[in-house]
Amino acid sequence: MGTSAHDYTARIFSHPSNTGGRSPVRKPGEYTIELLSRVFSATAIVPQTPSDSPSNDLTKLADSKSSSHVTSDANRSQVNIMNTVWDVRAFQNTTDYYYVQEEADFFYSVNENAQTWLNSAGSDPNHYNQLSSIPGLIDPVPGNTVCTNTTSSSFTWSASGSVGWNQTQGLNASTGGGVSVTKTKALSCPQTIITNQSNPSLSQPGWLYSSPVPNQVQTNIFINQWVWEVPFKSYPSGTQSFTIESGAASKFSDTNFLTSSVILPVPLPFGDTFALQNPTVLSANPNCVLPGSTFAINGTGMYPALVTGVVIGGMPLTASQYSKGSDTLLQVIAPNQPGEAPQPVVVQTALGLSNSNVTIEIPYLFCG
Repeated sequence: MGTSAHDYTARIFSHPSNTGGRSPVRKPGEYTIELLSRVFSATAIVPQTPSDSPSNDLTKLADSKSSSHVTSDANRSQVNIMNTVWDVRAFQNTTDYYYVQEEADFFYSVNENAQTWLNSAGSDPNHYNQLSSIPGLIDPVPGNTVCTNTTSSSFTWSASGSVGWNQTQGLNASTGGGVSVTKTKALSCPQTIITNQSNPSLSQPGWLYSSPVPNQVQTNIFINQWVWEVPFKSYPSGTQSFTIESGAASKFSDTNFLTSSVILPVPLPFGDTFALQNPTVLSANPNCVLPGSTFAINGTGMYPALVTGVVIGGMPLTASQYSKGSDTLLQVIAPNQPGEAPQPVVVQTALGLSNSNVTIEIPYLFCG
């Protein structure tokens, strides 16, 4: 079952005049084109799922939300911050989890003439969310390390039990299987000291990257990962989204800073449904079809992963006679069991049977 990404993007592309000095090896215009390709690509750019991910990987099951922002200074240095978020609702734990992959891109121009180059990135869930308690912060990575050539940002996490998530088709759920995340991203960071400055008490992940000043234009890309844990009871009444703020900065001297930040509202992972529902059939459309024709079952609680069967007039259909569209829609091929009386339509999921008071007419010859 496919997933999709939704981009909420704000970018500033500046073209400052050349302030003199050596020409950069990699022109900022080329970097701008690279950034533009992310904005105008045919499909939203989402970090690829590694091949070692399990089949219940959240990044394969759920839709993601992405947002990014880039700034540049008069010396043509640039800072880009991009967040990609997947979320899931754990019903038994009465908790939502937000898995965040933060990408911080730092582009250094030799025109800076700086003696040091310090980069930083991090996020704060508390500025734009009126939660009644601070979210829990789970496993911010990477940890402290000295990178002489390459290192990795490795993250593993799982939520067990009955869970639910958002998909393009609507809401989906699993009972007992849970979901997990396994992400390993390689980082190229020669002579860089990575310091994890996360503050669990405030639920603020943060990192500092200390690098020698390059003798030529250099781009460093860092990947940070973590999970925020938000109990249901922390949401105010009517909450529709959880807002994530991230920022990144380059420091070239005590008076020369370059910063970029992004704010991303992420819809709650299962909307305003905080418990799995039994299936309910609301209508059959059209309500009269000939055998072999297609009709739709409209309802609620028909989570695709949990649908186990469809029964028409007391007779169960084969799996090839219906397709799982979303939590509110099933497409059905009318069985070859015509009759004069309307036939009850029933949907079965792992949670139980639906109501049986909605009917479909399957006549012998034609619908009147």
